[in-house]
Amino acid sequence: MFFPCQATQQSTSMHKSSGTRTWTRSDILALIDAVKNHQEKFKSSTMKNDAVWKIISATLEKKGKCFTATQCKDKYKYLKGKYMKKKDNMSDRSSGAEFIKFEYFHEMDEFLGTSHNANPIALASNIKKHQVPDTEERNMLDSDDNDTDTSEPSLKKKKIATKRKLPEKESPLQKYVKELHENTNKREDNMERRHKENVESRKEALNVFAQKMDAIISIMANKNKQ
Repeated sequence: MFFPCQATQQSTSMHKSSGTRTWTRSDILALIDAVKNHQEKFKSSTMKNDAVWKIISATLEKKGKCFTATQCKDKYKYLKGKYMKKKDNMSDRSSGAEFIKFEYFHEMDEFLGTSHNANPIALASNIKKHQVPDTEERNMLDSDDNDTDTSEPSLKKKKIATKRKLPEKESPLQKYVKELHENTNKREDNMERRHKENVESRKEALNVFAQKMDAIISIMANKNKQ
């Protein structure tokens, strides 16, 4: 049975601008079921992920649950993260760790439990070392960055983080070459300074010598006149 959304224009605008809305248990179960039924579409090479999330949004709307495609995608990302942490918490690697409760684990494990990317060992590595998720997970979630609105704060942060580059660290060889170049420049400057000082000293000595010679010549000339 179809239950059209009865949200007012003001309410709809508010949800679209804020991107937030309260999800009930019934809403979440409907979302999980919709993703389960349409998960193969995320692997399609002819359909963009944005289009799949719109289909899921429309599926929920038919049940009277009004959520945008972006809201559905963001909520599922959150649920998938909680599921992965719970799956990892159940593995041998988490022995002694605090018990994690996730009430939708069984519903999601029905179609994610057999997936290789839900393997506890792989999940432990992904969560603890923050490695890049595998192809299936990227196709379903992360690659939506190219299809959805880039004004989302989470997308902005992700793009900014990607563009950031760590400053390059100088190698010992680069430092040695740099110091050698600086020392060479200093020596050349000192040589040029000493050369100028020598030239000035010689000029001054020649001037003194010339003055003395002029004085001697003048004295001798006076004696000859006498």
